[in-house]
Amino acid sequence: MIYLDNAATSFPKPPSVYREAEKCMKTYCGNPGRSSHRMSLAAAEKIYECRSVLSDFFNSGAPERVVFTSNTTSALNIIIKGILRDGDHVITGNTEHNSVLRVLYALKGTRRISVSKVDTLTDEDDIADQISRLINPDTRAVIMAHSGNVIPYVLPIAKIGALCRQNGILFILDGAQSAGIYDIDMKNDCIDALCIPSHKGLYGIQGAGALCISDTINEKHISTFTQGGNGTASFDPSMPDFLPDRLESGTLPTPAIASLCEGVKYIKGIKTETVRQINSSLCSSLCERLSSVSNVTVYNGKYIGSTVLFNINGIPSEAVASHLDKSGICVRGGFHCAPGIHTVLGTEKSGAVRASFGIFNKHSDIERLYSAVKNIVNSSI
Repeated sequence: MIYLDNAATSFPKPPSVYREAEKCMKTYCGNPGRSSHRMSLAAAEKIYECRSVLSDFFNSGAPERVVFTSNTTSALNIIIKGILRDGDHVITGNTEHNSVLRVLYALKGTRRISVSKVDTLTDEDDIADQISRLINPDTRAVIMAHSGNVIPYVLPIAKIGALCRQNGILFILDGAQSAGIYDIDMKNDCIDALCIPSHKGLYGIQGAGALCISDTINEKHISTFTQGGNGTASFDPSMPDFLPDRLESGTLPTPAIASLCEGVKYIKGIKTETVRQINSSLCSSLCERLSSVSNVTVYNGKYIGSTVLFNINGIPSEAVASHLDKSGICVRGGFHCAPGIHTVLGTEKSGAVRASFGIFNKHSDIERLYSAVKNIVNSSI
């Protein structure tokens, strides 16, 4: 099997990730923060270790300001719904994932927020200029994805963060496609909240995500998204006013968090620069190969990174993905939960096929995909 769907979930994982998840399940998977017995304490210690590892990796500040969630979407919901108030204005991109778009759409109805969009497929200075022109007295936050999940554009987060800080507005970053691949320094990039997954570029297993909150946000001003038990102040009917307890309720997914901890360590060891070099080399090679095939359209343009988007003219993208699966190649067809980018690219009716890379892919995988695409084209002529 050739796995080229890493933008959805990375596969395979580093051996250390599998080992730690299994070790957790077998030896210390108690309920963290609920008891004083050794398994509960061991689980709590591993969770705190992961908070510390993430805090260091993203330079977010104190470990307790790392809040664990079930995934990036959950993290985005928690922080967006937690900080936006009635009548607030938000600036976002025209190519965002539905994990941002649908949250903002819901709040337009319930809290009368207003939303402005910038063109993200342009140069860095123009993106910053667009944001600057859209800021008004009601602007509360800029909420954008660091990198696209359809084509691999990358936003100038340092410029955007500095602009937000100068204007006293929050910068919330969706790091679903960039964490573990591109460098993120919350302090230097003036990021107020970072939302990340375990199961993509950080190579943990599914079931965990994290919301890293800078000390520029007063946690007492974040409305709680869920309420419930967390082992703290059980007689208080309200959630605590300190992190992470204020935003964490219910039992945490300890095995997934343990795997995330080891995944971050692995990426830290090989360095994000190496990851980018691997992805860019594979991306360039595939773009070149597919562009040489008649009846194939490649949409990347100037963007070289972790994904390649293409179509075989006249064949629905889902059908192409199905054909490739029969050849032992895993890719994703369709709209990738990102309607805006497909509208921009002109693929809003048919969708497109996405191949996305991870650190364990090789150039031989690219050659296999290239040959399989040629076979589909030849058989359809």
